[in-house]
Amino acid sequence: MRKIIALISAFPLLASALAAAESEGVIKGTRVNVRLAPSTSAAVVAQLSEPTKVTVTRAGNGWVEIKAPAAYLSSRYVKDNRTTTAVNLRAGAGTSFPTYGKIAAGTTVKILEKSGDEWLKIVPPDHLRAYVSASLVQANTGTLPKLDTASAGPAPTTSGSSQSSFVEENPFKDLPTVAGSGREVTVSGMLYPIKSEAPNVKFALLRVSQGKYVIDHFVHTGGSKRFDQFANKQVRLIGASYQVKDWKNRVLKVRRITPIRN
Repeated sequence: MRKIIALISAFPLLASALAAAESEGVIKGTRVNVRLAPSTSAAVVAQLSEPTKVTVTRAGNGWVEIKAPAAYLSSRYVKDNRTTTAVNLRAGAGTSFPTYGKIAAGTTVKILEKSGDEWLKIVPPDHLRAYVSASLVQANTGTLPKLDTASAGPAPTTSGSSQSSFVEENPFKDLPTVAGSGREVTVSGMLYPIKSEAPNVKFALLRVSQGKYVIDHFVHTGGSKRFDQFANKQVRLIGASYQVKDWKNRVLKVRRITPIRN
């Protein structure tokens, strides 16, 4: 009997702990940009207007993280409500829309509606996230987990002297690579613009890990401007991966870049 009473009395604590993991928010304003990462340079995946409700999961450094408002995928890769291959989840019905990343083959999806003959709008997977400026969402964020903008993307700057977390990650003026560290690799992810003082390291390749974007490699462009056209898009990179002294993430000196489309 005591065990039952103890278990019942624990329910409010459990409910409170679960509630602290997310909060209901309300959009403030008209056509508020919802972005792929917490940065004003990140791709816009939706525009919401008040009083649209959103579920806020993390907050910090001027941004809130919300559950993605919508997701689409190509109907060619779905059979019997399951994906037949790894496929991109997009913000809209078309390859021109930004992608949240891929979901695995065999994933069950709940279809909300068909968009033409080629695209399906689905219930976004629970781990799918997007980002909104904190000033444009009314929510109680005091009990929410802190948003790690170093892994999710750079935070907005409020003055010319502000620096993003990527600048802190890249304090070097050159690339002191570790001897013998170069190796040929092929990697895929989203090519994300960053602020860096390192020569020709102006992008990071982001991949999805546990429902959020993390840095796979910093990208060395060799001074080429051709990378700009692939900003905030899914790409496949081939090149040499180097370990740079005192850098947490490796740097990829790219030989070839190709877009990924589903």
